[in-house]
Amino acid sequence: MKYILILCVIAFSIFFAVGVYAQETPRPSEIVILEDSLPANSQSEGEWLWDNTFKFSGTSSHTSTPKEGVNSHSFRMPSPIKLKEGSYIIQYVYLDPQNPPKGLMMRFNLSDGKEAGIYWEGEEEVFDIKEEEPVWYIGFLPKKGEWVRLEVPVDDLEIQDKEITGISYINYSGKVWWDTTSVSEEGIYDEPSKDEMKDLDYIE
Repeated sequence: MKYILILCVIAFSIFFAVGVYAQETPRPSEIVILEDSLPANSQSEGEWLWDNTFKFSGTSSHTSTPKEGVNSHSFRMPSPIKLKEGSYIIQYVYLDPQNPPKGLMMRFNLSDGKEAGIYWEGEEEVFDIKEEEPVWYIGFLPKKGEWVRLEVPVDDLEIQDKEITGISYINYSGKVWWDTTSVSEEGIYDEPSKDEMKDLDYIE
């Protein structure tokens, strides 16, 4: 049973933590939630540092001053965004190779007053997730030192047909740059088959 669980975690890690240098402009099927600046009339919390010297696309990425433990910055948008069935939440991240985080998390505020979340960790479990919390472990941390595109199916989070009203960007220690956040009607990657898994090496 433990062996099967390990294989499942590796599969999720390969699927959700793949580094890609994609085009700078979103595909037509993508709805941009956040790029270069906070939406007009939005409400922000925490420290937002915009870095126009380091980015994947557009003019800047956002980050915050490194500190030990949980580090969070968030915003509430003026108009909710509807999540269609079969769509994906897309997030570009860059983990500082000199000061990497021990964990990444994104939390989504929903128009019905509920929340949903996703997180990635290394070998050490750093986030204290309560059993009743709707926060899902996606896999190991993405590769350090390059921009990585993270894709998460909204159906797996059971938030299809719901509306996002806010997002929190969270890292545990270390430094992270966050760039474009968007919703796509389709993902770039297909989950690898069992035969394909035999030929794949996990990238830490």
